[in-house]
Amino acid sequence: DAAKRSREKSLAGRDIYPLPPVQNWTRRNRCKYNAKLFLETYFGKKFNRPWAQFHLDVMERFCEVILEGGKVALAMPRGTGKSTIAQSLAIWALIYGHLHFLVIVAANKKEALKIITAVKEQLNTNDLLLEDFPEAVYPIRLLKGSALLARGQLYLGETTSITWTAEDIVFPTIPGSAVSGSKISCVGINGSIRGKSCEMPDGGTARPDLVIIDDPQNEKSANSAAMREKNEEIINKTIGGLGEAGRTISQIMTCTVIREGDLADRYLNHDIYPQWRGMRYKLLKSFPKESGLWDEYAGLRRQDPKKATAFYRKNRRKMDAGAVCSWDQCYDPRHELSAIQAAMNLYLDNPEAFSSEQQNEPIRLDIESIVVPAEEIRKRINGYGRLIVPDECTKITAFIDVHDDVLYYAVTAFAEDFTGFVIDYGTFPEQRRRRFRKNDSGNRTLQEVYRSKESNRKIRREAAVLAGIEALGRRILSSDWETESGGLVKVERLLIDAGWEYGTVENAIRLMNNAAARPYKGQGVKAGAKPFSEYRLEGGLRKGHYWLENKPPKRTYRLVTADVNYWKSDLHDSLSLEKGSRGGTTFWGKDTREHQMIAEQLTAEKPVLTERNGDKKHEWQIAAVGADNHWFDCLVGCRAAASHLGIGNSNKNTYIPE
Repeated sequence: DAAKRSREKSLAGRDIYPLPPVQNWTRRNRCKYNAKLFLETYFGKKFNRPWAQFHLDVMERFCEVILEGGKVALAMPRGTGKSTIAQSLAIWALIYGHLHFLVIVAANKKEALKIITAVKEQLNTNDLLLEDFPEAVYPIRLLKGSALLARGQLYLGETTSITWTAEDIVFPTIPGSAVSGSKISCVGINGSIRGKSCEMPDGGTARPDLVIIDDPQNEKSANSAAMREKNEEIINKTIGGLGEAGRTISQIMTCTVIREGDLADRYLNHDIYPQWRGMRYKLLKSFPKESGLWDEYAGLRRQDPKKATAFYRKNRRKMDAGAVCSWDQCYDPRHELSAIQAAMNLYLDNPEAFSSEQQNEPIRLDIESIVVPAEEIRKRINGYGRLIVPDECTKITAFIDVHDDVLYYAVTAFAEDFTGFVIDYGTFPEQRRRRFRKNDSGNRTLQEVYRSKESNRKIRREAAVLAGIEALGRRILSSDWETESGGLVKVERLLIDAGWEYGTVENAIRLMNNAAARPYKGQGVKAGAKPFSEYRLEGGLRKGHYWLENKPPKRTYRLVTADVNYWKSDLHDSLSLEKGSRGGTTFWGKDTREHQMIAEQLTAEKPVLTERNGDKKHEWQIAAVGADNHWFDCLVGCRAAASHLGIGNSNKNTYIPE
């Protein structure tokens, strides 16, 4: 009798009858065939901003596939909710009984588990779903996340057959429930996909109705033709064969194009996969027409984002001209003023990533044909001694790259045909180490060198930088550089990077009191932007071969601005020529090990071939976060300075007086 009472008590404790009543049938019924309303009603915290048109298009197509069948491949800008929409609509499809078996496939098992965990989180925490769909959600809540409790759960004395494991969810079997026995299963694309099926409450066996393929590739597989072909075969054959015999399974693929011709790019291409409907959306439908103000904004943003935003606020009308963002609410109002500013911030941070992740139109890398490997660069020695100017050279130029802790510099001698000889480079203060990083200057910084004579304390950073620029500039300009035959020559043009702090650079030039010194600004002219050659000669503007010179308002000295995208490509072109070829660039010395560090810095950036409005350009960007590229900037500046002095056959200098 005691055992019987114990069994009865146990059964009563495990039986979940009766279920709570539906709280709002009207709300529930209104959303049955309206996915947009379902998301707004039951997932309002996730979707709390106005929709973009592409959101509406995507939801309409998703519903069509869920209700009627088909295949769609979708590429939305990263961060605009494509995966969240897909996951939420999966709940909509199952909870109303539109589908009974859904398989989620991701790039790997870890990513697949993240998706099903997100679905579980909604079922466990979304109280509106609990109120209106108690037959689906209430039994799940009683599990309290425990797969063990699922084994004994009963309804009216019968097992609910609920499953709650890491990779599978099987909804409880409740008489009259549209979601009875429905299943969600997740798997990595290289996992065990074949043979997916589930037992239904009526005793039949269900095969998957729909597969959601969520971001099926990663950086590694996108760059591997073999992995791409393998994954395509899995999608076409293995996943395509999951459905019932004689029926094509419905598929939704959410993807991001990482590389031209990768898996996502191919499924979005109707010519390659006409059976798939490819939907490709851009964050920026068109870019701003004004590039100069955005370049100035980018420089300010590197120093202080708040100053950059103030600059954007002041010039917003001009800076926004021509730009169209596909989602006007896609920005953080705490730090940004508009979706255009937010999009341009992403673009300025990493043009390559922006083109693939936000535009879904990856820009083709053309590194192999441009960038000379560091191993080859360090071998480009000419046998001359350091500081020696070959007799064929007619001009010497120098450049100082300004930072708050250390200055980088280079000096290059040029022949009239632009053959370049790097005769000196280094840092100020000198680091006295064979290898070092800019962020590892130790006590060899400008503030440590220039301490107050009275208190021996560090002086202000701006004062230390000013003192350093003046001292290094004086040394470069006052030095007599010995020629190969024993003569003495001077540096004729010293350009100083004014991007760190323009006023400090001008003050240093004023203290030098040498007409050879000029402030300098590097500007990467992007594809589709106005080239320097099309600038009008007015207001004292002077222009030459990919450089401009003018006097900015309220400034004392004329500023030299160079198109660094051009000059960086030009420098690597010169490094690619065989030693001894006219127009090439070489380094002093006889020991190839001597130039290892500068060779590494000259390869710290990579060119990305971009195209906009029919205009193609290589845009250079840092290849790895934190890589030092300062001597690269120095040699680029030396070449622009040589062109400024008239070196090179292609140079055409023109000038209209102020």
